[in-house]
Amino acid sequence: EVEAVEETPKPKAKAKAKTSIKQRVMDEIGDRPIEDVVVETRKTVESIQKALEAAHSNELVLSQEVEAARKAMEEASAVVDQAVSAETTAIERLRSARELVLATSKEVAAIQADKSEAERNLTVLKLEESSRVKVQHLEEARKAAVEAGEVARKAVEEAKAQEKAVQEEMKAVLAEQKEKDAQIMEEIKAKEAAEREKAREAKGEGKGAVKMLEKDMSEVEKQRVARDKARAAAHAAAMGKGVSKGGRDKGLLPISQSPAKRAGDVVEDPLGKVARIEDAD
Repeated sequence: EVEAVEETPKPKAKAKAKTSIKQRVMDEIGDRPIEDVVVETRKTVESIQKALEAAHSNELVLSQEVEAARKAMEEASAVVDQAVSAETTAIERLRSARELVLATSKEVAAIQADKSEAERNLTVLKLEESSRVKVQHLEEARKAAVEAGEVARKAVEEAKAQEKAVQEEMKAVLAEQKEKDAQIMEEIKAKEAAEREKAREAKGEGKGAVKMLEKDMSEVEKQRVARDKARAAAHAAAMGKGVSKGGRDKGLLPISQSPAKRAGDVVEDPLGKVARIEDAD
């Protein structure tokens, strides 16, 4: 009879603390480049696949040996008296074959588990590689946006500085022109006073003198209007205005109005002075 093969139960190993697959993969990567780890893992998966195929092949061979041993045992049992030694040998072969089959099955299961874990690790590595590439692209885009913003900020600051310089220059020009206008008005007043004196001395010639004064005052007013227009055109050109319909400039508001139009300034009409001279006469 064939003796039953008793298997001695092996003590169970203590369960290790479970960690996530990604954590284990990251621990294995360490400081190595992820591309190298991906290549290495692929090679591991391939070698495990080959080992698994070899184990399956060995299992098939062992199964055939088990079947052969069983047949040999049955044949030996039929002739117990003549083949006791052959039966004993067959039993030993059967026991060894069963133990080897059991060990091979466990090895196949372990290899299969290693293959599954290696495939999971490879998937995690691919995802991590893709994530790092995306993060790198986003960081490059962020740096480009920051650089573009810095360039725009510097351009705005330069434009403000230029505008401020133009404003200061225009203020100086307007102040100088205002002083010149005041001087001209003083000269006009002095001339008016002289004319009034002459009018008192020669009443008969007063009307002729008044007409001459009116002509002079009209000429002065024309010159003042021409100066105002020239200042307005220079101011518009300095502020970089565009041209709108009708040929007038359009764009930034002027820094200040012409001296004759600013709030608080009063322009004295030379013709009004002439009228007062006639009343005095």
